[in-house]
Amino acid sequence: MAHEVISEGRNEGLRQMLLEKKNEVQKQIDDLILQRREEQERWRGEPAMDDQDMAYRDSSADQLLSLLEIRHRMRVTLDEALTRLREGTYGFCNECGEPVSNARLKALPFAKTCFDCQNVIEELEKVARS
Repeated sequence: MAHEVISEGRNEGLRQMLLEKKNEVQKQIDDLILQRREEQERWRGEPAMDDQDMAYRDSSADQLLSLLEIRHRMRVTLDEALTRLREGTYGFCNECGEPVSNARLKALPFAKTCFDCQNVIEELEKVARS
């Protein structure tokens, strides 16, 4: 599994793309945290809540926490991609070692597998779930 050296220009472009995506995700996290705090303050001010109000509050809190968890996982994945870029393994498929296409990296900057290997993985997961 010999890795080609990624050109400095491509490397820097990939790094910028990953950093921009990471900053975007971090802003989403910050916004969700602010939204959660605002909701907590709003609900604290409510005197007596009926069952419907409490169900709405709990559902809203659960949704925000789920979104936070998803964004946090994405940020961790982007950090891992930045580490792989520094180590020289970014942009290569973890399964076959071939380069991951630029189009795939642009769509999924944290992709660890090429399109073909990802399809095989997904098919195997389908079979395992059946």
